[in-house]
Amino acid sequence: MSAPIQAAPRPAASIVTRLGLGFGFLLAVLAAAAVLAVWGFQRSREDLRRAEQSFVQLETMRTVEAAFDRYLLREITRRLGGGGDPAESAEAAALRGALLIYRRQIGAEIATATSDAERDEERSEMIRAAALSDLFETIEAQAMLDRSRGPVFGAADSAQVFLAAIVAQRDAAFRAVIFEVLADERGEARAAFAGLEATRARLILVALGLSALLVVSLGLYAWLLHRGLMRPIRALAGAVQSFGEGRMAERAPGGMPGEFSILADGFNG
Repeated sequence: MSAPIQAAPRPAASIVTRLGLGFGFLLAVLAAAAVLAVWGFQRSREDLRRAEQSFVQLETMRTVEAAFDRYLLREITRRLGGGGDPAESAEAAALRGALLIYRRQIGAEIATATSDAERDEERSEMIRAAALSDLFETIEAQAMLDRSRGPVFGAADSAQVFLAAIVAQRDAAFRAVIFEVLADERGEARAAFAGLEATRARLILVALGLSALLVVSLGLYAWLLHRGLMRPIRALAGAVQSFGEGRMAERAPGGMPGEFSILADGFNG
């Protein structure tokens, strides 16, 4: 009977392949850390952008509210002083300009929105901005007609008509919209800072995990480098030195990794 055919010994993995895989794993960990840093930077920048926009809107609303108060005070003062000049006051022009700036800011936020939800929120703000402008223009149009009644009119009566008939509920509606906008912008600013804090906490946790993984990977790579490269080199160098010193029976150790087994077999042969 013929002897059974024995399977050829499976060649050991190349030491270069092993070291290359280990180095590739280290690069993957470093790449993950880089991706994490880029993601954290972009996320933090987005949260800061939203917070900054909210603070700008808050400041603009404060400006609009103050301009509205100055406008009403100016209209009352004009009536108490007597006179029927229908021309627009500087305070009315300033209020109109502040409202225009507010609408432009919202338009810029819509253009830079990064999600549909954020875009919808900004469109809701644009509707409120349009409501504020409509309320002001309605008050100013009727105030202009009231101022056009004549060069001189009863101061007390005119001021009372302006407050009771022209401003009336529109003043409350104007301030209600401003209050709503201020509350929303404060909420958005708080949400932005909460998101920034959450991003920071996630970055710290993931960074700690990646750091631990990197330390372990470096340790394993150092062990692999020592076991797969330095130790076999020392063993072969020791065998060669012993052979050179006349100890002809010296043999290189067997079971060496990768290409070192070929060198050991050649030396022993």
